[in-house]
Amino acid sequence: MADKTIERIGKRAEVENVRLSAHTFAKNWLMNGGDVFSLQKILRHRSLEMVRNYINITFSDIQTLHRKFSPGDNLLK
Repeated sequence: MADKTIERIGKRAEVENVRLSAHTFAKNWLMNGGDVFSLQKILRHRSLEMVRNYINITFSDIQTLHRKFSPGDNLLK
């Protein structure tokens, strides 16, 4: 999925004031609970190593995901 394709789709969807790219898509996919294997298929990459090049998850992102999905943190909800 090339950035130009994503930009074109964004324009058709009338998305404004947001940077659209394969990198932001990949990060958002993972941050919202998507799995890396589906992401690999969506991005049409043969290896997970290539998918790794698209994503850069920070420590604060990991903390956010942990709070969202941790069974211990979600027992009282």
